[in-house]
Amino acid sequence: MKLRINLYQPVLQPRLEKMTLNQSAWLVGLVLVVLTFGGLWQYQQLLQQRQQAELVGKQVQNKLKELEVYQQSLAGRQPSMMLQQQAQQLQQSIDQKHQLLSYLKQEISKTPPQYSQVLSHLAAIDLPGIWLTSFQLGQQQQFSGVVKDSQLLPQWLQALGKNALMQGQSFDGVKLQPLAQPPYLSFDVSARPALLAEETLLQAPVTPVPTQPAAPITPASGGQP
Repeated sequence: MKLRINLYQPVLQPRLEKMTLNQSAWLVGLVLVVLTFGGLWQYQQLLQQRQQAELVGKQVQNKLKELEVYQQSLAGRQPSMMLQQQAQQLQQSIDQKHQLLSYLKQEISKTPPQYSQVLSHLAAIDLPGIWLTSFQLGQQQQFSGVVKDSQLLPQWLQALGKNALMQGQSFDGVKLQPLAQPPYLSFDVSARPALLAEETLLQAPVTPVPTQPAAPITPASGGQP
């Protein structure tokens, strides 16, 4: 005769604790608050980097103009040692500004796009007769869609440019193509930081002024010996 002994006790069974509805709502709210503050902090850092980059770009332009003035003053005559030193210091300052500008542009490109803020702004500027089909954010921004009247596009772009994330951006290309069903048109708009548009000018090498010997003084005709 076999005997079976059941050693299982329901008390020893692990129990899964379930969260109540209030606890779940509180946890979701906490996560949303953390994500909101994190997004605002990243957005503030991005704005500061863009403002600093714009300031550095303006400083570089001012230095280039100042250097050009010195070069014009050196042209056609023997430059003094003081002017040569000032021109050299200006060139060194411009090189340092270029390095800082490159670093700031790299930091801006590393910042992740704020899709939620852009979506909220696009919903706020929605216009009848214009439909956005896709957009791309990053160092170069792209917006594509369909418009019923081409005159609506400048109004929509003006409203789009008021977004804080579009500060320091410049629209560098707008393409319109007719669709098979008139009067609808497809459009493609691209924007990029204004600093990139000035990059070619800022990185252009400054041509040094060759040193010329002083011209000999020729006595005027009819003068006394």
